[in-house]
Amino acid sequence: MLDQFLDTIRKQRLSPFTESAAPESLDKKKSAFKTKEAKAVQTRVLERISRRFHFAATARLLTLLETSSPEEIKQRQSFFQSLPTIGGHFLETMKEPKPYWKPPYNIIIATEDEHAYLDFRRRAIPVMLVQSAHDLRELEGYDLVQVVGADTYREALEQLPQTVFVEKDEAYLEHYLVMLSAWKENLQVLENVQLPPLLQNRIKLENLVPLLGLLERHDQKIDEEMLQHACKKINQRLNEHLQGLTLSGEALITAMSKGIYPEDVRRVIAESMQQSGLPAMLFTMAIPVAPDLEALQNYTKDQGNEQSTTFVRKLKQHALALRSIPEELKRIEECLLLADFIAGTSPFLQGHYPQLSEQVRIQHARNLFLQKPEPISFHLTAEDRCSMLTGANSGGKTTLLEHLLQIIVFHHLGLPVDGTVELPLFTEIYYFAKTKGGMSKGAFETLLNQMASVTPGKQTLLLADEIEAVTEPGVAAKIICATAAYFIEHGCWMIIATHLGQEISKQLPPHARIDGIEAKGLNEQMELIVDHNPVLGRLAHSTPELIVEKMARTTNSRYIAYVYDLMKVNGQS
Repeated sequence: MLDQFLDTIRKQRLSPFTESAAPESLDKKKSAFKTKEAKAVQTRVLERISRRFHFAATARLLTLLETSSPEEIKQRQSFFQSLPTIGGHFLETMKEPKPYWKPPYNIIIATEDEHAYLDFRRRAIPVMLVQSAHDLRELEGYDLVQVVGADTYREALEQLPQTVFVEKDEAYLEHYLVMLSAWKENLQVLENVQLPPLLQNRIKLENLVPLLGLLERHDQKIDEEMLQHACKKINQRLNEHLQGLTLSGEALITAMSKGIYPEDVRRVIAESMQQSGLPAMLFTMAIPVAPDLEALQNYTKDQGNEQSTTFVRKLKQHALALRSIPEELKRIEECLLLADFIAGTSPFLQGHYPQLSEQVRIQHARNLFLQKPEPISFHLTAEDRCSMLTGANSGGKTTLLEHLLQIIVFHHLGLPVDGTVELPLFTEIYYFAKTKGGMSKGAFETLLNQMASVTPGKQTLLLADEIEAVTEPGVAAKIICATAAYFIEHGCWMIIATHLGQEISKQLPPHARIDGIEAKGLNEQMELIVDHNPVLGRLAHSTPELIVEKMARTTNSRYIAYVYDLMKVNGQS
């Protein structure tokens, strides 16, 4: 399974640090969820799981689990059962890589090879095609020149002090250090994380972490401000010494005008320069001592050239490891996505894995979408392939239909559910939710066309919620029963939530059953007391009288009281 996830990551170019769309079907034609409403429930389940992921791209891995066969489901269940527990806290500390290091010198690649030149240009590497003496003069303005493939102008290039000759695969290794600097903090976090064995061989840090030391350059760069500060200290010490001299002012001025200083004065100046830690050539031998800015400019350039060329030679020693950085960082990104997937799915691994069966049997299952779900039990068998589900509004008929869809999504993913479940492998799933429009010729025709598009079979599941709303009450029950009879004959499984239980019970087709979710009364808060578990084989009693009773007790309407009293009388008779 891990190899399949890795293949998906690579094909879709997934990264922990890039935005990714919500999980969608990779191939809508292969999706078992055929209607818009069925797909909406599937999406809600995937989004609920995705909330546990730290990276948006991880949710894309769920799409790998969409199409299913019995063998694939067993493989996925075995995979999830074998997963170790991974704490995902370290994933929260992962930061989007942002480079903080860049070469501390102005760099250019020089080459006479036109093919190499075009290749460097394609990779956005600074490069110059050397074809004339004019090109050589332009190179003098760079702090570092890396030469690749030069024959004609080799001797001239060797005269440049900032030149380093490298092979093509050694050129601009600084680029890899820039990439590495972006990952420095993340790599330090990962060094302290204990990953399980199945991920340890997916991530290699040994080639990367030591290279971070190459970024830590502590070479002190001398600038004019630093030199001025040193001069100030030297002159302070010199003034203190001059105040103790017995030489007359006139004699001192005469000596200074001729550039002649007493031996002890020259000694104090030399010692002070040495204590500054800066080269003596950067100071003027005068009173007061001053910075030699021209010498500073030449020294800085020479020092920069020497440091840059030394640094490049050091990089060349690590060329193989540096060139592996892009691949190694990609492996780490893949590992982070896998770790996120394992850590994110682990809260859903507490339960029972659904078993393939020739019947639908749900026992004590709880709904993921509800805050305080009641355990629900329900079943369909070869003898009862269709349930006509009756009951009160807000009693839970729609919730039961969507709970079954939720269970099927988990089954296809290979994840366990909260409860004991057996069911066929449904490959054609149709959910027709409540219509929000009124009864119309167009709505009725649309429903019939939708039903006509169903592919019937033993692996087809139809869920319909109050489809009678789109046609006339007088014929709705007949259409529902005819629809059920047709699809039952073709081996389909069905649950039809309806308020037409009385009418349907008079013409119930073979292998169909009347079930009911009943309201038993009102509690102290005047709320309906509903047992959300369907009572199999029993028509649910209607609840209008309970609603009238609730309104009679909570309002002062004479009309409501009159209706309530009349219903009580009729009920007693």
